[in-house]
Amino acid sequence: MKKRWIAALLAALSILSLCGCGKRVFRTVSMDGLRENMLSAAPSLPEMKSVSDESENAEELFAYLSDLDYGKVEHFFLSYSATGLADEIAVIAVKKTADAEQAKTSLENHLKNRIQMYGQYSPDQVPRVENAELFIRDQYVVLIVCDEADAVKKAFWESTTEG
Repeated sequence: MKKRWIAALLAALSILSLCGCGKRVFRTVSMDGLRENMLSAAPSLPEMKSVSDESENAEELFAYLSDLDYGKVEHFFLSYSATGLADEIAVIAVKKTADAEQAKTSLENHLKNRIQMYGQYSPDQVPRVENAELFIRDQYVVLIVCDEADAVKKAFWESTTEG
């Protein structure tokens, strides 16, 4: 009987120790705060306009950025140049991390469309779009088109990493 209790206790401790191994190193953050941190990391950005899931017609605005089913989106923001330059910073937080890859594909399509558009009226912006940063971290899908992409990416990582 004593051996059973010891075995049960060891099994319980093993399970508890495994729970600690899967601890997330990411944290959910305010999208407004994340946007502010990312934009402030690139002082050379032109005047930027922003839309988000808090905007009045959020679903319609989101369709400009992505063809992902809006029902899969927890939060998003898009900041874009008010002066017609290629600068864009966008973050989509999907409800399920399994949808992140689909969100990334939709942003790849967005970039292709931007390349075509700039190719017609502002070819000097095409290389900037071609050098976009696009990545997934947990539930976040991030798009960065700007000259200080490394600093903006660093701001994102710092904003979403615990302590």
